[in-house]
Amino acid sequence: MSHCIRTAGASVEADARSNRSAIQGLIDRVAAAGGGVVSVPAGTFSTGGLTLRSGITLRLEAGAVLLGSDNFADYDEHFIEHFSTPGGKRRYTALIFAHKAEDIAIEGPGTIDGNGGAAAYRCYSLEDGSGAWHKPSRPWGIRLWQCQRVRLDGYQLRSSAEWGHHLCDCDHLDIRNLSIFNHANANNDGLDVDGCRDVEIQHCDIDADDDAFCIKSTGFRANRRIHLHHCRLASRCRVINIGSESSGDYEDILIEHCDIRPSKARHKVDANRNDDASAAISICTREGSHMRGITLRDCRIDGVQAAFFIHSALPKANLAKYAGHDLQPGSIQDLNFARLTGICSSTCASSITAAEGVAPIHELSFEDCWFSLPGSPDPDSWQDQVPAMTGGWETHSFGQQLPACGCYLRRVTGLRLHNLVWHRRSPDPRPDMLIE
Repeated sequence: MSHCIRTAGASVEADARSNRSAIQGLIDRVAAAGGGVVSVPAGTFSTGGLTLRSGITLRLEAGAVLLGSDNFADYDEHFIEHFSTPGGKRRYTALIFAHKAEDIAIEGPGTIDGNGGAAAYRCYSLEDGSGAWHKPSRPWGIRLWQCQRVRLDGYQLRSSAEWGHHLCDCDHLDIRNLSIFNHANANNDGLDVDGCRDVEIQHCDIDADDDAFCIKSTGFRANRRIHLHHCRLASRCRVINIGSESSGDYEDILIEHCDIRPSKARHKVDANRNDDASAAISICTREGSHMRGITLRDCRIDGVQAAFFIHSALPKANLAKYAGHDLQPGSIQDLNFARLTGICSSTCASSITAAEGVAPIHELSFEDCWFSLPGSPDPDSWQDQVPAMTGGWETHSFGQQLPACGCYLRRVTGLRLHNLVWHRRSPDPRPDMLIE
């Protein structure tokens, strides 16, 4: 049975606080009666944070817009036990939130607009030469924590003030047909999966200022059995990012039949960012995670700086969030790349490296892959010798042009290459690959 929010008192004329009270009250009553559909009709409804309950489907009808309030006080603060912040708790605020809910869904074709460009949420770089940013408290778009059997289908998400989606410690996720355009503020990721298992993501269109699709582990829970396929992904940062936060393990991840390219957005949140994404795929462990069984196949890459950046780093144990945790070095093994085609925009080569003090990257294969490179680097812009890698995080080019045109590798074992082609669009004196 469907329950319209208008019948509960929500109105396009009402303020965010009134609508929030009406909509949340309806969600709670429907959940108490055993669950059902809460429907948002055509029109723009301003609201503060909403919490989904077990058995609830939030349906956004054609022409419907849930518009996030520009007043941070209209969002509940949820304090969840989590090791990754000092004190062991993490604060969660979001336009749509759920904790330990089961059998929940959000479905379209309507729109969730986070109103992330509002003046109250605006982030900007400080003009003091420090590189620091002013970042006020901001709500996420959709944040689901420890939920089971979640379906996200067919809606549009726009302009979150933070990450668009953060799905943390959830199992059995069915995500399909989403349209995500997140270019309103700093940290505008599209879709972040964090410590989740049994996840399928298909036929989504994601364009984000930050990472388009990200698999994280902000806690120790492993990511397992994640399948992303038939998606269009675009970014001004790393298009696919696996492991920027990496304290839990990563196992059995398959990405296939995706189109990977730079963002189409004209507006820039960070004026210093390039128009082209830094890497099509980034796979990095820097906080002790073990990554194994990651496959990328049958994907097309067009216009990013580098095809891939893979790095195993020493844990950054000095960070306050790891106080009391004895972080040990992680590892990366069993990576498989097959039938990839890529056109790269930068003379910065791809790289696959392990820092001193961690295990070499082991068992890496390329099969039937073709990459086009611009060539013609400035001969004074790259070095014959790359310094020892001891830090916890690096950029894909380690701050310089690498001494290879296609890919630079350091501390890699079990490398298998079959029909890997590096095509130069203009001359380049560097070798296709350099292995140290």
